[in-house]
Amino acid sequence: MNLSGDPIAPLARALGVAADHIIVIHDELDLPANKIRLKQGGNENGHNGLKSLALALGSAAFPRVRVGIGRPPGRMDPADYVLKDFSSTERKELPFLVDDAADAVELVAGERRERDDGGPVLAQSVDLDEALGDLVALGDVGDQHLAGAERRQVMGVGHDPHRAAGDPPADG
Repeated sequence: MNLSGDPIAPLARALGVAADHIIVIHDELDLPANKIRLKQGGNENGHNGLKSLALALGSAAFPRVRVGIGRPPGRMDPADYVLKDFSSTERKELPFLVDDAADAVELVAGERRERDDGGPVLAQSVDLDEALGDLVALGDVGDQHLAGAERRQVMGVGHDPHRAAGDPPADG
């Protein structure tokens, strides 16, 4: 992952794809675990994979789906933390997190299409739950996200982003 720019940049050049059309999904230490945020461009914040990609593409303007993994406990080295195996709880949550990340990619791709058509540009940093919440009323990607949240609630794993902190889970 640290050298992800090596295979992606030649492929992007061969296909004629600009950096700002490549959606990058990456782990983010500076976000709480299982939190997803969308970001357009920016710096790499010490993420070696992003550094490699930005250097190889000649631009850091790519949209990002930042998947929170939280900070390492105690004095654990961040490099060791990002490479450690998932806990059993994390393995249970992973399919739902992947679903949410896929929803985020669809949202970013839709924003990209609107931008290409002269519409709005993805905000500098967007909270996925807020962005998808806005789409629920439109019957778009948000419905899939809510299904993921409901599955988490039924299975008793993870957080329900549509429930206030401290509220008990809804009876299913």
